[in-house]
Amino acid sequence: MQSKVLLNLLDEVVQEKKVNSLFLNRYKNLLAPKFSIFSYFRTDELILSNILADLLDPQGSHGQDYLFIKKWIELRKNGLDESWQKINLDQSKITVKLEEKNWRLDTLRRMDILIEIFCHGEKYALCIENKPFASDQKNQLKDYADELEQRYPNQWQLIYLSGSGKVNRPGFIGDRFA
Repeated sequence: MQSKVLLNLLDEVVQEKKVNSLFLNRYKNLLAPKFSIFSYFRTDELILSNILADLLDPQGSHGQDYLFIKKWIELRKNGLDESWQKINLDQSKITVKLEEKNWRLDTLRRMDILIEIFCHGEKYALCIENKPFASDQKNQLKDYADELEQRYPNQWQLIYLSGSGKVNRPGFIGDRFA
């Protein structure tokens, strides 16, 4: 019985693959499914951070206002504490900074992307550490967490983007780490 189910499943996969190939061949001129503008660029950490920062900035060159930052926060809302739930981005002032210095701790470190959200007299922050190709420096995330806590007590989150999609979750950051 199991072999029959497996054969049926394999037949379905073969059929789906054929349909997919037909679709791609028919619409490749319209959809360009293998095209990526990023293949033309040098995509080092700084370039990727610049692209991401521009997309998340409501004043970015994309002209989409709050669309991308709203979606980003919406995707993260379950991981954010309830103080974040009351943020109305349409009534917020948002500042996006690249390579923001850790000036309170004087560690000479720089946060890749710092997004400050000012809403109803409250300050919130999202720090994005972009590590597509490199590994962390010693205590790097802890230094960022300490800096964020001093600037935005209990109202920050550190988001770690790794090239592999994996990161050791630092216990000292707790729920403020994504």
